[in-house]
Amino acid sequence: MAPDAAAAPAAAPTVVTTPVVVVGGGLAGLAAALSAAASGAARVLLIDKAGGVGGNSAKASSGVSAVASAVGDQATGAVVEDAVATFRADLLKSGRGRSAAHLADALAAQGGDALKWLETQGVDLSDVVQLGGHSHARTHRPPQKGGKPAPVGWTIISTLKARVAATPAIQIIPHARVVQLLTRAEAAGLTAADGATWPPTSAPPADIDDARVGGGLSARPEAGGV
Repeated sequence: MAPDAAAAPAAAPTVVTTPVVVVGGGLAGLAAALSAAASGAARVLLIDKAGGVGGNSAKASSGVSAVASAVGDQATGAVVEDAVATFRADLLKSGRGRSAAHLADALAAQGGDALKWLETQGVDLSDVVQLGGHSHARTHRPPQKGGKPAPVGWTIISTLKARVAATPAIQIIPHARVVQLLTRAEAAGLTAADGATWPPTSAPPADIDDARVGGGLSARPEAGGV
């Protein structure tokens, strides 16, 4: 093209309307997307800045610590005498005064429910061990393979990725780094790393309480456009 020739006009972005947008494809994002779809969301966009989902969650190596004696019974045949208050005390003791008490409360009280949810998704965490800083065996892992510990983070993430792939309502948009959330009383939008803005075009779904969801999404090529 000659230097003085007019540049070709940029292609108009494709506008995608969706009731739910999940930002980040780690364990929390995968869980949020699957839960939204299970709750009836017709379409869920899962946005991640990387080329795929998983994040640092896939690298977790210790296990899922939670008060859930039923799982311990299945693995060892012994009664696990544990309690939420004991787990919380262990967390605060290990933190040596630097732990956020409200986060310790949440982890101790809600860890069991999170573990049960992972089980419903097909994640086998039936191997229960006692790690440093814990007064009871409450760290749940996948069963060993060939006498060696299975990679817990990879096992969880790969199982949830398979569930997402088998859920038609969930669409993954990779290479999209969201740097700002735009909120209004009735809708929300996203700003991408290059400053492009996805304007709000729809109201939050009435059937999702306290929704933090996107409106129309103008999926640009630099955001892994669809």
